[in-house]
Amino acid sequence: QINNLLDHHYYTAAQLGATPYAAPGGPFNATPLPANSDGNYPYLSTTYLAPGAPIGVWGGIRFKF
Repeated sequence: QINNLLDHHYYTAAQLGATPYAAPGGPFNATPLPANSDGNYPYLSTTYLAPGAPIGVWGGIRFKF
């Protein structure tokens, strides 16, 4: 049995959530930041993705006596 023969990269699920990073690749903020003047917090939303299964190969032998 061969799964994902061409080793296609895909994602199986996603979840939306807040990120503690100020910008993509930016500094990490371990403590909550104060609200902006408009009442919103400066955290950005991000999507967390779960990778799909990589290529897999299985083999077996069956004997009957």
